[in-house]
Amino acid sequence: MVTASDPSNNVNTSETNFTVIAPPMPPEIWNVSVSPSWETEYGEMVNVSCHVEDNVGVATVLLELDSSNYEMNGETDEKGNGVYYYSFMPSLGNHSFVINATDVNGNLNLSTEYTFTVVDTIPPLISDVSYEPLSSPGNYTISFNVWDAYGVGDARVNISLPNGSYINESAEGNGTYYFTTSLVSGKYSFKIWTCDLNGNVNVSNSFNFTITIFPSAQFSFHPTPKQYVMIF
Repeated sequence: MVTASDPSNNVNTSETNFTVIAPPMPPEIWNVSVSPSWETEYGEMVNVSCHVEDNVGVATVLLELDSSNYEMNGETDEKGNGVYYYSFMPSLGNHSFVINATDVNGNLNLSTEYTFTVVDTIPPLISDVSYEPLSSPGNYTISFNVWDAYGVGDARVNISLPNGSYINESAEGNGTYYFTTSLVSGKYSFKIWTCDLNGNVNVSNSFNFTITIFPSAQFSFHPTPKQYVMIF
């Protein structure tokens, strides 16, 4: 209210109502997390999540990951306030991201920049080893399966020979591997060695087998001629 008077004591009063409007506020972003962890094993799904809230309404929430934008899914109320997430399978290495949230009035907020790392520390998996525990001299075959999320670099068979030396050669295949060599009589053992494209190594247990000449039965049969007696 404003009051004014002149030298003759004439007084006038003016009253005006007004409203103070709060400045527009962008959405709030908090509780940013990466699961299963900020250092994730290659081949695992990664989930980036956060909580976004706005007093008027959330319009969009984007994940700006490695210079690309991805719209995040939300579990929210009618204003769009709630938890937002995006799941994906990243490549090996370091990855940086920010959360970009915009409300219905176009007010924008960016989160802090975050970084997570994808590593490969798991060696290849060796399974389904197949061989004959007892076999005759000649060609002998060993087969097995190898799997790795990033890729198999090499798969080798190491056979210890009866004379104390050994064979160490790469097997052929992709997924299922085969190794064939010619062996003489004796007792043998072997292991499977494999590594992935990042140098992670796995070695199987030792397997034993014997190469031997199987006995064969040899016999002959000479029937005796029957004797006949003639009766008259």
